[in-house]
Amino acid sequence: MEGRIQCEDIEWVTNIIQSVKNQGCDFADYNICRWNIVLPRPSKPSKLIKNDEVEWYLIYDDYQTEDIGITITSQEMVIDEDYLIAEMSAEDGFELSEDCKIEIY
Repeated sequence: MEGRIQCEDIEWVTNIIQSVKNQGCDFADYNICRWNIVLPRPSKPSKLIKNDEVEWYLIYDDYQTEDIGITITSQEMVIDEDYLIAEMSAEDGFELSEDCKIEIY
């Protein structure tokens, strides 16, 4: 799976991904993969808008649980409160699992 970061604060996204890049995700099922983090949400709002034609998103997730995390999630799971970081695309046959790792190039 890959995507292009569309968040204004690239340094913030880079720091988050660097902090979890060598570990598998903390939670995974068929439509979500989440890495717990400690960095707060950026002060600037995301300019990325949900597009029903995009199948996957990388989001900052801090509202559903006590944990804060970055999450790859399916488009139908994205809600208005999500901070969208990137539109993601997956090759045929790609499946989310706890073995998934995240990197930034």
